Amino acid sequence: MRTITCDYLLADPDAPPARAQQIAIVDGRIASVGNATGAVDPIMALPALVNAHDHGRAIRTSSIGAGGKPLESWLHYLALFPSIDPYLAAAVALSRTALGGVGTVMMHYTRAQGSPTCRPRSPRWRARRATSACGSASRWR
Repeated sequence: MRTITCDYLLADPDAPPARAQQIAIVDGRIASVGNATGAVDPIMALPALVNAHDHGRAIRTSSIGAGGKPLESWLHYLALFPSIDPYLAAAVALSRTALGGVGTVMMHYTRAQGSPTCRPRSPRWRARRATSACGSASRWR
């Protein structure tokens, strides 16, 4: 069991923060919350934050001075960012938000960063690939 004592606990959005609280955690879950006995840590405990709009970029747009500017003024600069594996980019972005106290993210992943490292495949190539994976079309007649 782990116990966290906090100076403030924001558990109810409609009520003021509770003072001098103790949170008991058992097996990774909150088991109980109550008044603390003794000294408390100078922290404020609250539920995890929610990020309702994120694009999962590994490089922050603030690195190109995009903060507070219209989208059209900086969007084309995203092509200058290095190409990064989409899964790695998402892992970096999600790790950064978790370190900031975010527990839920709505990810709007729109496209890969940087120049494409491979060209899109033609419909003909995709059809051949699907046929080879399933066997020849004559097999199913």
